[in-house]
Amino acid sequence: MEQRLAKIIADPQTHGCWLATLSFLELCGAKKIASSLSASLGHGEAWVKESRVLQHASEEFRHAYYFHKQIAKLSILPTTSFVQLGGRVAVRYLQRLDLMIARMLRQNQYSDIAKGCYLLTTYAIEKRAESVYGTYEKLLRAQNSPISIASILREECGHLQQIEEEIAQETLLVRGKDDACAYEQQIFIDFCTALPCG
Repeated sequence: MEQRLAKIIADPQTHGCWLATLSFLELCGAKKIASSLSASLGHGEAWVKESRVLQHASEEFRHAYYFHKQIAKLSILPTTSFVQLGGRVAVRYLQRLDLMIARMLRQNQYSDIAKGCYLLTTYAIEKRAESVYGTYEKLLRAQNSPISIASILREECGHLQQIEEEIAQETLLVRGKDDACAYEQQIFIDFCTALPCG
């Protein structure tokens, strides 16, 4: 992935498309998280948990906006349009992962599929973000880019820690972490294959 990212960053037009893709993926994640919130936020312990989910969704929406705004820092014409990289794989990334995890949870007779999908899908995605965003930030720094995603990387690491704490409370979810990451790895390989500069 590092070589692909280096090639993507080297071309301002492709880099703009990469930022548009990250913005789109963050938006998809934010929408999925927001949809997992219950219609009524309740009180007490339930409120604390829902409040964390609400905060997580709001931060992902902000990340989508941040990536979108970074495009203006590239040396390209403002009228340039940015095609999302990764095609249908990017569009269906979270949906495919969620479906695979839901199937695994049903096979293991897990009672709360929505909760399990939220936790395991988020876990796998945050693990990927930690890796990809870390590499991306390193390459940006090496090229003295005006773009930095250090603050986003810190927040994603914080999200991962919160999710790990919640997963640790249920044995079945702890056992499902490796499966969730394996499913995500399959989709990530398809995504990388669909990227330019392969």
